[in-house]
Amino acid sequence: MSKVNASVEYGPFLIRAVEAAKDAYLLSLAGTPESNDDRLAAGEVLVAYAQGDIDLERAIRDLGGTVELKSFDLIAHLVRQRAFSLKTFGPGPRTKGVLDHIRKELAEIESDPSDISEWVDVILLALDGAWRAGWEPEAIAEAIEAKQTKNEVRNWPDWRTADPDKAIEHVRSAEKPAAPRLSGNCGGFDG
Repeated sequence: MSKVNASVEYGPFLIRAVEAAKDAYLLSLAGTPESNDDRLAAGEVLVAYAQGDIDLERAIRDLGGTVELKSFDLIAHLVRQRAFSLKTFGPGPRTKGVLDHIRKELAEIESDPSDISEWVDVILLALDGAWRAGWEPEAIAEAIEAKQTKNEVRNWPDWRTADPDKAIEHVRSAEKPAAPRLSGNCGGFDG
């Protein structure tokens, strides 16, 4: 997906469209308002989206659009990735090598945080490390879902008051009881 660095004036709002596909669609839905009330309503939706108060799907719906989500089969991807990785990089945990590669990719992200391919490199390397540690694709997918659910029920500080250059960590004193551990399919490595 290509990126666009453009700004669009929309009534009293200046909108910077940096992710062309979704933002352009969102802006096209906002259209040219016929009245000040329409302008305000569309503007409020765009501002709420830009500030992170509502997600893209909600913003599109609020502006009268529809969302078609393309599904992705993570388990099938992990099976494919494992086959490629075994053939290309060999068997075994390779933990130090995977971590070394992740550090290199993080440095590349620091030099250009807008490059999606570098972020994806880190994701793929983390998934590679997980299966090399003995976890089956189904267990990895289950762990991703469980961790997201755990994060969603945690108490987080207001991001608007946080230093944007520091990690935002959950409030530890409000920690809920631990979620049950994954049944997991972590057996021996059968490389």
